[in-house]
Amino acid sequence: MNKVFNTATACIALFLLAMLFFSCQKGLSADPVIVVPPAADTTVNANHDTTTQNIPPPDTTSYYISFKANGDLKEYRAFNRVNFFSVPGSPLYSCHVEGQLNLRQSSNDISLYINDVDSIAANIEYTDKQIDSTAQATIAYYDDNGNQFASVVLKQQAIVKIKITAITATYVSGIFSGSAETVDGISGIVMPNIYDITEGVFKVKRL
Repeated sequence: MNKVFNTATACIALFLLAMLFFSCQKGLSADPVIVVPPAADTTVNANHDTTTQNIPPPDTTSYYISFKANGDLKEYRAFNRVNFFSVPGSPLYSCHVEGQLNLRQSSNDISLYINDVDSIAANIEYTDKQIDSTAQATIAYYDDNGNQFASVVLKQQAIVKIKITAITATYVSGIFSGSAETVDGISGIVMPNIYDITEGVFKVKRL
């Protein structure tokens, strides 16, 4: 009697172990459940109008300064900014727009300066005419080799034109052109001596 009972018990135990084994195998072979988050909505509002809205798209990668230097396209995205200020004791309001290809100083850098007796505003074309003994608009440029060029060396022959197209709480955009001559008279002859800056456009972060 005990022998029969032991045999039945052993069979039941083997059956339970077999069921447990196959159950584990099924759990291991099942495909894992992957939860995919919903895709972000990248739809751009085609009706976005920067003339009526002061909040730009929150895409900081869109800040840039682009122009041609003697026909060669330059586009600076590493560091771009604009700053409005006034110098104590001076009757002028000033604006400084700057762009750099990388964070190296004195290489691949361009600066636009505006000075005026009135607050700097959008949709006004600023030129290199004299305002209170200084040029109203100037361009300073460091080329690939670190040579410095400035429109003030050419004076009014530089034909500088800078126009801000939008001023918001976070960015400023605009267009510019002009010429800049080398200011490096120590290291010898710099070639080229003059850069013609054309097709300039910018959208920079406001500090």
